[in-house]
Amino acid sequence: PPPVVISPVISSLSPNHGAIGDMVTITGTGFGTVGTMTFGGVALVASTWSDTAITFVVPIGTGRDAVTVTSSDGTVSNTIMFRYAHVK
Repeated sequence: PPPVVISPVISSLSPNHGAIGDMVTITGTGFGTVGTMTFGGVALVASTWSDTAITFVVPIGTGRDAVTVTSSDGTVSNTIMFRYAHVK
C-alpha cells in the first residue's frame, strides 16, 4: 500500500497578534523535523522547529496575513491568521 501522508495541522499561534520582532509560537501536529513556513507569502525563518511546535520572529514586510507550514515531504497545512501591529 502507498505510504500514509499526514498533513501538518496548525492549531494555534501564541500570541496571535503582535509587531515586527515579536517571537511567535505555532502549535499543532505533523510539522515533521524540518520544513518551510510562510507569512502572507513571505518566507519565515524558524528559531526552533519540532513536530508539534515552531517558533519564529515576525519579519519586516508582513501584515494581517495567513501563516502556513509546509512539511519536508511537501504537504501543506491549514492557514491561521496573524494580526500585525505596526507599533509595539
